[in-house]
Amino acid sequence: MDYSLSNAELVVALLIGEAPGVNGYAIRQRTEKRGLDAWAGVASSSIYNSLKILESRGLIASRPDLNKRGRGPRGQAFNLTQDGRAALGRELEAALRRCREHDPRFNIALSGSDQLPVSTVAGCLDDRADYLAAEADRLRRHATQDGLPMSASLLFDRIIHAIEAERSWVQDAARRVTNPALTAAARR
Repeated sequence: MDYSLSNAELVVALLIGEAPGVNGYAIRQRTEKRGLDAWAGVASSSIYNSLKILESRGLIASRPDLNKRGRGPRGQAFNLTQDGRAALGRELEAALRRCREHDPRFNIALSGSDQLPVSTVAGCLDDRADYLAAEADRLRRHATQDGLPMSASLLFDRIIHAIEAERSWVQDAARRVTNPALTAAARR
């Protein structure tokens, strides 16, 4: 699946969307605190590069960071532009709906799903459940070929089971998104 934002650009955009006026240093801190540097592969250098790319594409705008304290040069504070907010929404929706199974981009989108309307998130997850069912069916057709070596059979079996488990979770998550009481009960 082709995206207009890289994973790092998506992370930076969603962190700016969560905290308008955030600076690069705060984005880096939030990335590390959430573990995005580890599980999403977003390194410090890619944050600053993403800020430049997003700004050059008109998806974010910067201004001097008037809240800067301490030594060093005054940094920049970043906000999503109208085009940036629209692009972020499109990217989050696309990733929630149709990322390949085990794709870190789905996790990135899930971590930013609060920036979408609840009905959109639920619809995306319902679509994802359908997508995963189709993927499992497609792989089952390949897995039933005559003459597959044991290793291939085991691999297909493992992947199909993982997809089915993810589909079950996605269906449950869609119900929890639309019924906050289920989410509260799941935390207990």
